Amino acid sequence: MNLDERILKNLTCENLKEVYEKFKEKKHDYLSIPEKDKRQMGEDGISLRTYDKIFTDSNNFLAIINRVKNRKYLFKPFREIEISKDKRLSLKEAKLKNKIRVLSIANVKDTVVQQVIYESIKEYTEKKFKEIDLVSYAYREGKSAPSAVRRIQKYIELDYKYVLNMF
Repeated sequence: MNLDERILKNLTCENLKEVYEKFKEKKHDYLSIPEKDKRQMGEDGISLRTYDKIFTDSNNFLAIINRVKNRKYLFKPFREIEISKDKRLSLKEAKLKNKIRVLSIANVKDTVVQQVIYESIKEYTEKKFKEIDLVSYAYREGKSAPSAVRRIQKYIELDYKYVLNMF
């Protein structure tokens, strides 16, 4: 089964609903904030409470599924916010010291669709990554830039002198 088939097989109303419910559980603190004090999750301007109403109708899930199947689903732009890298600095101070980080926030619907796609291909891609486990450190569970640096330090200690990039 190829990746497209895996995604389409797992893209069901039930899976979309389950992922949405898990997403909502993680955002329980957000739900406790009074509506007037909230910012929308993503750039679409739709609140989590509104998505709650939208996702009670399975026809909305079916519409998402059909758009994905027909290659018509388009992910919306992210909402970007700046935060201070140093919690002790205000955003203004952090900007002056060039200590800011930009967070890109997807809207709720796109987050749910992305998670279903991720869960559909995770097993397959992890098998592929296992084949290159000693050289791949990007965007994987249990892998990180610091672990890549530790690996490189180990090679330096073993007196390796050269690196060959075959990708």
